[in-house]
Amino acid sequence: RLPLRVLAAAPLSFVQVDLEYARATGATRRDAARSGAHMSLDGFIWALTDIALHCQHQGLLEQTRSADAGLAKLCERLLQPLGEALGVSLYDAAWAKEILADPEVAALLQRGHRGLEALFRQYASNSNSPEPYQRGHWTARAMKRFASDVDLVAELSVPSLQRMFSECVQHEVLNADGLEGK
Repeated sequence: RLPLRVLAAAPLSFVQVDLEYARATGATRRDAARSGAHMSLDGFIWALTDIALHCQHQGLLEQTRSADAGLAKLCERLLQPLGEALGVSLYDAAWAKEILADPEVAALLQRGHRGLEALFRQYASNSNSPEPYQRGHWTARAMKRFASDVDLVAELSVPSLQRMFSECVQHEVLNADGLEGK
């Protein structure tokens, strides 16, 4: 349950967090305004590794022999318990893909295809865009509007929904024709 207290003290101040984010994204103020300064997966891993090393230096985490071991220790002591407290570990895109491979689930989705397509169009942005977005795409804002309209937020928290949406986007970026943020 939250608040989660796994370290004796807060490992970073807000200023240190902001600096780490800027370093991981390579963002200047001008870059952030132009692109939104999204952090790549590599940048995220580097930032977490820096935080793990900082926590070790502060005596908040046990010393390890390598940066990778420090990152593993940070994940074990902080991120896994946080994920469990937030219910994040319950969903991921790879698991959803496995479920979709089930013939019964595939048949159910095929029967509801027209309705799902209409629902998608209702919340989609930028239809008639170039491939693969000629029918539009959902944004995080569209997902939140949909979740609110169908009262999905009564069942799942907004952060959980955002995480699921982000995982789906990342899955599309890595495994299909999707673009970051769409």
